[in-house]
Amino acid sequence: GVDDAVRIATDVADALHYAHEQGIIHRDIKPENILLHKGRPMVADFGIALALSAAAGGRMTETGLSLGTPHYMSPEQATAEKEISARSDVYSLASVLYEMLTGNPPHTGSSAQQIIMKIITEQAQPVTQLRKSVPPNVAAAVAKALEKLPADRFDSAKAFADALGNAAFTATGVASGLGARAGAARWKERMAMPLAIGMMAAIATAAWAWQHPLGTAHSPQALRTLLTLPDSAPVVQQDGSLFAISKDGSRFVYVGPGTGDRALWTRPWNSLSSTMIPGTLGGDSPFLSADGETIAFYLGGQNGLFTVSMQGGARQIVALDSTVALGGDFGPDGAVYFTRVDGIRRTVPGSSVVERVTTVNTSAEESRHGWVDVLPNGKGALFTIQYGGAVNDDERSQIAVIDFKSGTVKPLFRGVRAQYSPSGHIVYTDHAGGLFAIEFDQGKLQARGNALTIVSSAGSNRSGIVHFTISATGTLVFSGGNTRRTETLLWVDRQGKEQTIDSTMAGPFGDVALSPDGARLAVTQEDGSGTNIWVKDLGAAGTLSKLTVDGNDWGPGWTRDGSHVTYVHEGETTRDFVARRADGGDTAVTLLHAARMVDYGALSPDGEWIVYIASPLVSKTGRDLFARRATGDTTGIAIAATAAQDIAPRLSPDGRWIVYVSNQSGAYEVFASPFPNVR
Repeated sequence: GVDDAVRIATDVADALHYAHEQGIIHRDIKPENILLHKGRPMVADFGIALALSAAAGGRMTETGLSLGTPHYMSPEQATAEKEISARSDVYSLASVLYEMLTGNPPHTGSSAQQIIMKIITEQAQPVTQLRKSVPPNVAAAVAKALEKLPADRFDSAKAFADALGNAAFTATGVASGLGARAGAARWKERMAMPLAIGMMAAIATAAWAWQHPLGTAHSPQALRTLLTLPDSAPVVQQDGSLFAISKDGSRFVYVGPGTGDRALWTRPWNSLSSTMIPGTLGGDSPFLSADGETIAFYLGGQNGLFTVSMQGGARQIVALDSTVALGGDFGPDGAVYFTRVDGIRRTVPGSSVVERVTTVNTSAEESRHGWVDVLPNGKGALFTIQYGGAVNDDERSQIAVIDFKSGTVKPLFRGVRAQYSPSGHIVYTDHAGGLFAIEFDQGKLQARGNALTIVSSAGSNRSGIVHFTISATGTLVFSGGNTRRTETLLWVDRQGKEQTIDSTMAGPFGDVALSPDGARLAVTQEDGSGTNIWVKDLGAAGTLSKLTVDGNDWGPGWTRDGSHVTYVHEGETTRDFVARRADGGDTAVTLLHAARMVDYGALSPDGEWIVYIASPLVSKTGRDLFARRATGDTTGIAIAATAAQDIAPRLSPDGRWIVYVSNQSGAYEVFASPFPNVR
């Protein structure tokens, strides 16, 4: 019963107090080391403590080894603090008493790493919430003994024993320290510490000083540090999310380089190196399952969402057809939530059933729904509503919440991305790259109070969106520094000598194409409205003009006579190969409207053929390469239609050969074939 548990803890505390007076700290108090003899407890296994004391010349407080059993470790043991005092044994004994009273230690988990993370970052649930018969003084004494900071605990095991036996004992601040703090504590009093990473800033290491309210003797400090990724595996910029973190905060996953492409890499926080995750070549916008063992990611060329084990193995298809790499999430029930062009969808891995969660309202100029984040209570999800039709307008984007039971969508406030924090807040970013937090009641699905600024300018990717993610333990990772690309256009001769085309032109450029006479240049450039095509006259006083303005155009080329620029144009639900007069004098003319979305198109030198890349058939897993007569042809021929990625086609000047890139052998290689080789 409760009385027996308190009596045993009191007797153990007396024994520990005697040992502490002799300069010996046990360091491994756990149920297995408390033996009962005729009803009286005896503390066993002082061997480790005595050996360490001898090795350290009796200076036990100067040894920072973590020797405790995970469930009963003190926070200072879990973080390998150099100074371990008698208060560490007090914490461990309180953990044992907690288990005797409630049936479980203060913190549990599926692995030692998870348990340690919780010991460092989470407050234990009050014992009275789990067992109402525990006397108030005992609950208060346990709470005080389990404080994260040693200075906030009892100064001796004897003081702990005295409190257990004193019916009048209370611990000031215990209710706010161990109760639900979401309504009382402010964001900066409860959020884990931001850490800066080379091109990212992150809260990556666990600490516990932040648990104490401001105004106490232990006011929290924001700890910031740089995480340097290896030169061989840097972050690779994409428009989708760049990284994810496991729920327990122990593992960091990011988009890095792959063989001829990108791939996903993992970096455990306790490691100094990154490792490529097998089976993720071409992956984007990763997110992790609750146990951190499965990673989900998009493959843009395949218009699909896939999963793979963190240990590697065969990729599993979650969904194909019209997926959009705007993040995703695993719900509390294990279902996967992801984005399609017409809204957010839900499916259970292994099931062929895809359920509708939200629907894009095009009549209200909504363009997409994305960045879904399922609330821990499973009642609803946060997501972003993007506006602007074919051109996303980040300044108009709103953070919204959907109630799963009623299907009601409620816009909350303007923002670009949002995620629920275990502190009881929504963390979100705006179009200017700021990072903010606002209190949120996930039960009522309501935001309240005023937003607090975490970072006024956290940085952005090439489209101006800050990247961030939060673990269930409060670990925050966010991009830092301006990562927009600044590039110039150069001539390079056959000897490798470079010459700037126009020193006034700078920005994130994409594909370039010279006109047949070499007098003009068509180039893709990213700007505030999206990706557009520009035309540059290469003469001495050449002008630069914007050919397209709707923000969803790329892959410029030229017609044989140089009168028109060809390019891919993406509409609301289409992606076509089009042409427009180079001087902008008319509207675009559709050259190819395929059954599947076109990723790239080009005319043959004689203008007779259109070579294009299209998204694959549902049964395929990579982009396919086709050719079609420019006029009078509705079927065309397959140049390369394999289960691999078949991309980057180029025709020889005489139009008789085609070269392209494919990874059908497992690595990206260049293939050449007579053109057209199928009649």
